[in-house]
Amino acid sequence: MFDSTYGVVIQRNFKALYVDLAFANIYGFSTVDEIYRLSSLLDLIAPSDHEEAIDTYRMILTDQQRPRMHSSVNIDRNGREFSVLAIDHVIEWEGKPALQVTVIDMSTQEEALIQLRENERRYRELVEGSLQGILVHRDFDPLLVNQTYVKMLGYSDVESFMQTASVLDHIPVNYQEVALSRYQMLLDGEKTSQNVTVRNTRLDGSTAYFKLSERLIDWDGQPAVQVSVLDVTEQLFMEEKLTYQANHDSLTGLHNRRFMTTTLENRHYLDQSMSCILIDLDDFKSVNDKYGHSGGDKTLKAFAAVLNEVLGDQAFSARWGGEEFIVCMSDYKYEQALCYAQAIRSKVNKWGFKEATTASFGVACSSDEDSNYNTMIQRADRALYEAKKLGKNCIVTTDKDFYS
Repeated sequence: MFDSTYGVVIQRNFKALYVDLAFANIYGFSTVDEIYRLSSLLDLIAPSDHEEAIDTYRMILTDQQRPRMHSSVNIDRNGREFSVLAIDHVIEWEGKPALQVTVIDMSTQEEALIQLRENERRYRELVEGSLQGILVHRDFDPLLVNQTYVKMLGYSDVESFMQTASVLDHIPVNYQEVALSRYQMLLDGEKTSQNVTVRNTRLDGSTAYFKLSERLIDWDGQPAVQVSVLDVTEQLFMEEKLTYQANHDSLTGLHNRRFMTTTLENRHYLDQSMSCILIDLDDFKSVNDKYGHSGGDKTLKAFAAVLNEVLGDQAFSARWGGEEFIVCMSDYKYEQALCYAQAIRSKVNKWGFKEATTASFGVACSSDEDSNYNTMIQRADRALYEAKKLGKNCIVTTDKDFYS
């Protein structure tokens, strides 16, 4: 797998809020407190990259740019410059947005590649000792591989892999045409090199994701392709996990408010008609007071389960905040939204556990006059307020229709 060290920092305006020891060690510090004492995390970034780092932070925190994986030059406490691969994710920290950055030290791999380019005479020696997987092939027939690469694919030794009929055997069938096309582009001179992340199949049938750097070389007087390979499976799965955490409520497993607002903005931008149901659990404070927060958590999770059961994949829901939830549907009118609200209310009223409570509902639909999605939600919120005034455990639409 990926042999580099990685660490995690959570920061706001380049001031560390949380640091793990691995992050501190990458930059030559022995304790995390030394990181906390830095006046700015920009001290760890090459001055030439400061402006880009500040712009990227601002654009990510204001939703002008999606968090991404990127490389940059960093500086350790001794002034040594080295390359890192960083994965950014926006999270909530103490009620405010912050940037979680997973930093992967790439210096070992880069040093190996520099040596490889500088001294072709030691080519095979460096290939065999490289922390990266190395493959040289012609028409996907393997000419040279190192132990690192065959280990990535699940082989015990190079000899076993070299008996493989074709490198294509480890590329899923539906990706083989793309791989052949990339190979032909290198042969035709359309590209001198290319970097791509691809899906591969290990010897045991499991899936792996490799980051490839491909270039055309001369091998025994004929063209061949040299591929440097990094196994980024763990990093992609980690990014997937962090993305899930950034978009979901940790208690209920539903989407969170940030994800919902982004989704609604996109739907409004695409001019899609929508309807929404704003839901508030009645007298929830009393549940917490009587049964403690564990009882309240049980009720919130039970309500999330009701939403999943009733809605399926026909609508998307989120925990809007506290004991308030939201359900949104595209191309649905009052009648359909009302049916969902009634089905949810019916399920809640049949709860049989001691921490059970009821719920109030406000239903609204989008309008051609809406300047943004907030207008629809404000109407649903007013309808929900009316439902509370009318005695709770009921449904009110923006047309002041009342259902109990």
